[in-house]
Amino acid sequence: MAGYTRQAAANITTGSVIDADDFNDEYNQIQSAFNAGTGHTHDGTAGEGAPIETIGPSQDLVVTASQVRPKTTNALDLGTSALQFKDGHFDGTVRTDGLTVDENATIAGNLSVTGQITGQIQSSAVSNISTTNITEGNNQYFTEARARGALSAGSGINYNSSTGQISTSGSGANNPTINLVAGTSLTGGGSFSLNQSGAQTITFNYSAASTSAQAVGSLHVGVPATTNAGTATYSHSAGSNYSGSSIYGNLPGTWRCISPSTTSQVYHYNDNAYYSYTFFSGLYERIS
Repeated sequence: MAGYTRQAAANITTGSVIDADDFNDEYNQIQSAFNAGTGHTHDGTAGEGAPIETIGPSQDLVVTASQVRPKTTNALDLGTSALQFKDGHFDGTVRTDGLTVDENATIAGNLSVTGQITGQIQSSAVSNISTTNITEGNNQYFTEARARGALSAGSGINYNSSTGQISTSGSGANNPTINLVAGTSLTGGGSFSLNQSGAQTITFNYSAASTSAQAVGSLHVGVPATTNAGTATYSHSAGSNYSGSSIYGNLPGTWRCISPSTTSQVYHYNDNAYYSYTFFSGLYERIS
């Protein structure tokens, strides 16, 4: 680059004869120094001029060997909403009081947040984050141990917090167990079993829901109907199916006996003969 150095300093002196060539040499060098493409550089070397460290009509931008800074803090903007810089490249720390990202952001390293994150985060953005990565707060994470530890047993109930097993402390008829078939419910189908030690098993298992009295799927409390004269006992066993006509009241369809029932009939012989009855009611479920 062409800087400016004196060309005829020895000839242009007071009292000397100054030729036109001397002036031409000086002017030509000045012209070269200000050439738009090859002029002086202001790099601080001989003939190139001192470095330009302040820019702007009020010299508000200061550029040094290690800094580009405003002359007064919080006074200059970098670009405008209409005239924006393209890319920024930094190899260090960028500090700002506020950050607004209009489009996407990619973070290759770690993101440390000391304040609060507000707004909504898409689930796809945190698909690789689990309770292993996030420290729990007042709302604790679910664990089997915590769920089991939150339960306690009352009178007549035994509870094992290690296994989650619940049992009763009674025996025989006072110690029933209830089994629910997985994946089903008692509404509109499924099964429900009640087992009593030393007694019968009561099982409800029908796909149809009862919509009216004595409809398929409905329950009925009844006793066996008597069919013969004389003293006799009529019994229905739990788990067996019976026609509705064999149940007192002449019911429609077929019924499964859920709990046993009996009708005892005794004929008394005398001038005014009569029958006496002893009933033990059972529970029935209509199956067809």
